[in-house]
Amino acid sequence: MNKIIQLPVLQKPEYANFLQRAQDLVSYMNEKEFRITVVGEFSAGKSTFLNALIGKDILPHSVNETTATVTYIKNVSANHPLCNKVEVKFFGEREALINELPSDAKGLTEYVTTMAQQMNVVEEVASVTVYVDFPYTDEPIVFIDTPGLNGVAKGHYERTRYEIQNAHTSIYLLHTRGLSQSNVEMYELLKQYQSSFVFVINAIDTLKASEGETVELKVEELKRQLKQIGVVNEPTIMGVSALLALTAKDESITQLFESDEIPLTTERREQLLQRSNFMQIENEIWKRIATSDKEQLKLENLEKKVTGLVNEVMTEFEEQVAIHQITLDEKQLNDIELRLSSAAASKQDNLRTINNFISAKKSDIRTMLINLVKDDMQQVNQSFEK
Repeated sequence: MNKIIQLPVLQKPEYANFLQRAQDLVSYMNEKEFRITVVGEFSAGKSTFLNALIGKDILPHSVNETTATVTYIKNVSANHPLCNKVEVKFFGEREALINELPSDAKGLTEYVTTMAQQMNVVEEVASVTVYVDFPYTDEPIVFIDTPGLNGVAKGHYERTRYEIQNAHTSIYLLHTRGLSQSNVEMYELLKQYQSSFVFVINAIDTLKASEGETVELKVEELKRQLKQIGVVNEPTIMGVSALLALTAKDESITQLFESDEIPLTTERREQLLQRSNFMQIENEIWKRIATSDKEQLKLENLEKKVTGLVNEVMTEFEEQVAIHQITLDEKQLNDIELRLSSAAASKQDNLRTINNFISAKKSDIRTMLINLVKDDMQQVNQSFEK
């Protein structure tokens, strides 16, 4: 990367992208944090999943609320000055806000969702970082809650793509209904930048046992679908209920559903946690991904990114060399000069033609609209007369 950064030719403005990516990769190599993106479609349950990991209902996740900015959940020690605090960073020169961790998900609605009343979160909020002390590990783990790629807000795709590029692995949340087209597009994006990810079927509590739906059958069905789209290696697939796990862990939640009259005793919370199957994914994260496989995943991703950049730089230079090796005789050069002169001379004619076309179209549309309004008004008038 240092060799690429020092290449004189890359100092040209047209190669700024290559230079920036090389500099980013140098920073990436020195980074201590292990970054895990949580990805999936809009309403796949990413925020609820992260709340269940934290063990507290912090990130907004109601039906109408869509994550509108990137949210980082960083693992810090209990004595860290930012532990149990939230940092909101804004675009532009506005100073960041640091607040105490809210008591419930409503406290962050104004900064992370499309339901904010006071600001346009997509355009104003750069990121939100939640600092917590995960009891399972001391590793500098960062979970990243990304906007869904099929979200409607402008900028969602670009920001999610950027986070995927800079992450080491991903937890890919899926609906129980299986793969959709946007799921396939997400997979195609993931495999460009990451070598390993975990597929999680969320909301297994909604499966209808009376209709023969089971977690095992859903997992087998997803394996077949993934094979069809080109997933060669045996993927890690788990079925969980983030909602049941969150309800079991967060003691401030007093009932599973609004209509639920059964109190959430310690015994019932343990039952919900067992039903959620959430301990399986936690073991996968804390014992394998964040511990034994962490360095290997970092290395694999780094190799993928470095190789990709080097190949792109080489391809660009080879194309430039090929262009400069083309030789033209005098007749070809004269022909090119004539074409350039002709193009310059016809520029004004082309502009006049375009302007005349636009004017004619405006007139046609105006006439059409007037006639349309007349027809509509005649129908209204006839209706009134009747």
